[in-house]
Amino acid sequence: MSQEKRKRTVSTEAQEKIRISGFEKWLKQAEITHGQSFDYSSAIEDFKIQKNPVVRIFCKKHKNDYLVTPYNHIRFKGGGCKFCDEEQASSYFLSREFKKFNEFFKKNLAHRLEVKSEFQGMTSEIELYCKKHGVSERHKPTYLVNNLGYGCTQCSKEKTSLNNRLNIQKIKEEFDYLLPDNINILSCDFDDISRSTKIKASCDIHGEYSTTKGYLKRSEHKCPSCGNESTGYAGNRLKKLFEAKEKGRPTYIGVMTIEVFGITSLKVGVTTRTLLDRYKWNLKKIHYSAQLYETDAYILENQIHRQFNAHHDLRILMAGMRNGKRWSGDTECYWQERLNEITSFAENYINEIKNIDYEYELSIFEIPKFFTRNVEREKNLSNESIQVLGVDPKTSEIVLEFKSISDASLAGYRNVSQIISGKSSRQISNGLRWFRKDSFHPSQVLPLKISQKGSPKKVICIDTGEEFSSISQAEATLKSRGVKVSGSHITSVCKGKRKVAGGYRWSYKY
Repeated sequence: MSQEKRKRTVSTEAQEKIRISGFEKWLKQAEITHGQSFDYSSAIEDFKIQKNPVVRIFCKKHKNDYLVTPYNHIRFKGGGCKFCDEEQASSYFLSREFKKFNEFFKKNLAHRLEVKSEFQGMTSEIELYCKKHGVSERHKPTYLVNNLGYGCTQCSKEKTSLNNRLNIQKIKEEFDYLLPDNINILSCDFDDISRSTKIKASCDIHGEYSTTKGYLKRSEHKCPSCGNESTGYAGNRLKKLFEAKEKGRPTYIGVMTIEVFGITSLKVGVTTRTLLDRYKWNLKKIHYSAQLYETDAYILENQIHRQFNAHHDLRILMAGMRNGKRWSGDTECYWQERLNEITSFAENYINEIKNIDYEYELSIFEIPKFFTRNVEREKNLSNESIQVLGVDPKTSEIVLEFKSISDASLAGYRNVSQIISGKSSRQISNGLRWFRKDSFHPSQVLPLKISQKGSPKKVICIDTGEEFSSISQAEATLKSRGVKVSGSHITSVCKGKRKVAGGYRWSYKY
C-alpha cells in the first residue's frame, strides 16, 4: 500500500471516530431530553453533524417514522414528530385557556357554581352544578366568560326579573313632570302571582286606583275615570265645585317662559303645587303669578284662552305630536309678544274678581280646540314594495332575492333599508351586501368602505352598575338573560336620543 493511500485510510478512520463520537454525544443528550420515547437505530446511518443532514427517527408512541435534523430533534419538545408537536401545542393552549377561565370562574361564579367535569377547551361544554337551585347544566366556557352568562337558567331568570322590576323612585323620576296636577304616584309593588308590577296612584277627583306603566305612558289624563269625562279635568272640577258650593284649594296661576323640545314659548299655567314644582326644568322665567282659589284660577285660565285664542303658539304641541309623546300643558302656550297683554288681562281679572258670574263662566267654559289640518296625500308609487338583492361581498354574485324589505327582515336580515339608502355606515347584514334590484349592476358595485372607527367604546348600565367592553357585548349579555334589546338602541341612549334600551339606562365610560 502506497504511503499516500495509507494516509487517506488513517484520515477516514479518524473522521469516522469523530462522527461516531459526535453521534454518541448527541444520542446521550436526546435520551436525556426525550427518555425512551424514540428509536434511534436508523439515525446513525445518516448522522454527520447536529445541524445537518436529517436523520431518520422512529416515534414509539405514534408508530411514526420521520426525518429531522439532530439539532431540531433535541430543540423541539415533540422531537420533530408532527403528532407529538400537535399534542404539545394543544396542551399548551389548553393550559393557557384553563388558566384564563379558572381566574374568571373563581372571581365571578364560584360562589354559586361548581365545575363537575374536566375542562376541554373554551368551546367544549362543561358540566356546572348550581349550589342555590341544586341543578346541573352544560355550558361552553367561552359563553360564560365573554357574555357574562349565569351558568344556570333559573339564576338568569331571577336576575332578569329582579332587574326588570319597577320601583317607586324610577316611576316618579320618569313620570313626575308628565303627571297632571290632580294625579300622584303612591306606591309601586311587584305581584309574584301575575309576575308584573302594579302602580298605585291617586286622583284628586276620583280617588285611588291601580294602573300600569304602559297606561301611564299612553294616557293623556293618567286616570281612567278622568279620561272618560268628556269635559276634561278643569271643566269637570269646576262643575263639581259649583255643585258643592265650594271655592276649592289654593291654586297658583302663572305667566311664564318655558322651554320644551328645544322650543321657547309663553305659558299660562294653573297648579295646586308651586310653579317651580310643577314645571321644573322646563321653567325658564316667571313673569307674573298669583294665588287664587281653584274656581277663580280655572276661570281666569279659560278666559285667557278665549281672549287670545288667535295667538296660540302651537309649536310645542305639534312637536309632541311628531315625536309621539306630547308635553302636558302644551295647549296653553302663546307667542312671546303677547306677554304684556296677557299679564294686564290677568291683573284686571283679579281686580274685578268680586263681580265674576261663575254660572255664566261655566256655561261658556271652552276646551282648547285649535284647527283642522288637511293630511291628505297625493297617490304615487312611493309606498310600493322595494325588491332587494343579497349579494356575496367577495364575488358580487346574487345570493338571495326578496320582493320587499319586509320579507328580508322576516327572513332575519335586519337594517336592509339603512344599507340600501346609503345614509348609514352599515354595509353588510348577516354576511351579505344589499342593493335595490332595479338599480343593481354587478359591474358597477363599489368596494366595501374600510371602517375608520377605533376600538369599541365601553358602556355602563346605570341601573345595574354593570360595565361592558362594547355595545355588542352588552346586547349579547342582555339577550342571553331573556331581555329584548338592540345595540343601536343602547347607542341612542348613550347619545341622549333615547331614555332607555331594554328597560335600562346607559352611558359611555369615558
